[in-house]
Amino acid sequence: MSTLNSTLTALARRAYGYVLSLGGWIRTVSALAFRRGACNEQQMSLIATDTIRLLQDGDWAGLRGRFALPLRLLLTETALRKGWQVITATTGPIERVGRPSIKTTMFLPTAKIPVYFARANLAVVLRMWPSGRLLGLQVSPLLAAGFGVAWQCPPYTEDGYARETDIELGSKLEVPGIFCLPKHTGPHACVVFLAGSGPCDRDSSVGSLKPFKDLALGLAQKGIASIRFDKVTLRHGQKFRNRSSFTIADEYFDQANAALNYASQHPEIESGRIFLLGHSLGATVVPHLAQVDNRIRGIVLLAPPSETMYKSYARQLRYFASLDSDLVESTQELIAEAEKKSDAADRLGPDSTTAPRDLPFGLPACYWNSCRELDPIGTCQAMDKPILLLQGSRDYQVTVEDDFTVWKRELRSKQDVVLSVLEGLDHCFVRGEGLSVPADYDNAGNMDATAIENIRKWIVSTCGGSQSGT
Repeated sequence: MSTLNSTLTALARRAYGYVLSLGGWIRTVSALAFRRGACNEQQMSLIATDTIRLLQDGDWAGLRGRFALPLRLLLTETALRKGWQVITATTGPIERVGRPSIKTTMFLPTAKIPVYFARANLAVVLRMWPSGRLLGLQVSPLLAAGFGVAWQCPPYTEDGYARETDIELGSKLEVPGIFCLPKHTGPHACVVFLAGSGPCDRDSSVGSLKPFKDLALGLAQKGIASIRFDKVTLRHGQKFRNRSSFTIADEYFDQANAALNYASQHPEIESGRIFLLGHSLGATVVPHLAQVDNRIRGIVLLAPPSETMYKSYARQLRYFASLDSDLVESTQELIAEAEKKSDAADRLGPDSTTAPRDLPFGLPACYWNSCRELDPIGTCQAMDKPILLLQGSRDYQVTVEDDFTVWKRELRSKQDVVLSVLEGLDHCFVRGEGLSVPADYDNAGNMDATAIENIRKWIVSTCGGSQSGT
């Protein structure tokens, strides 16, 4: 699961949270060890800025020399180079570096530096000895490091139009969630949300955006309840690390079923009007759950991929390579590695012994086999429940050309299906202009009202035009 936490979050969700394997944080130290040779704050700031310069210049020998022993002996210049290439393949080159922020905790200084790349904005976090030697180097979202723009309440909601209750979901491993009810007493329709890849929180937060929170508040404004929750891989990530039996079912099923139980038993929810909504990877799970659970009236698929996640990742790398001629060579190396692991995953059998390190994102063979077994398009073709599929035209992660057209072709003869491309919206269904890049997620924005209205209209029409409780 350490690979899932780092690689999926960083690569499938716009390079956020990727951790270079440069050694763990040292938690406690003795103050006596640092009374001699300690740097002051100004010196720490200079060291931090110069470390960014080494990254920018590709001076891997110089960067390796900055680390304290024994980390310096464990690191290689190749590991540093490849780790940084993984990040810049998505972000593009550094364009601007902000002023470092220095803070000392338990005698260990931490420098946080906002770094503005061509296509993304991240913070480089350096953990150091008081002498200035590096103990760790981490890349995180700007907002998580104390920079960036905080989420803002969408303009289409009003105070008092939603009643939110904290809940716990899961029969095996509990996760926190939120039950969001409209202002007026029900009965209401209810939508259960399933987030995309990686350890997502209940709001599906990325950068400054919280699309699931926007959606929940927007639906409540329109008289529709919802349930959203942290993924188990966020809340209990340690339990899944290095687990060879990890599957897509472990990632989604238990908490999704618990949310459906909660909705079906709540007095303000009408049992015949419970819907399941999935975004990105979550949208590939939704059809399977709907097929086997009669409580689900219909499903909403937001930006559903038409192929496995590792193929989408390789495609994203090719997209980024097309945007930046300066990084084509290094990105091609990553593309070749991604395609090699993708081919290995395609060849997996039920009893495969292929090591996780040779497979996409370091996930075990059983995970990729379980993803293929879902067959979301085939399941939708066989399912007799209504389907709404929405796709943003500016989405570079799940695209109109590569994904939506496949869904449209395969479901063209099926009744009770609504498919729609929403112009100008990205993967989070936030409106923008021009080519979509990861930096867009650091700008203030909300899920577009047209996406929420499309969902509302479809739910009302699916329920025969009734919308009680509004």
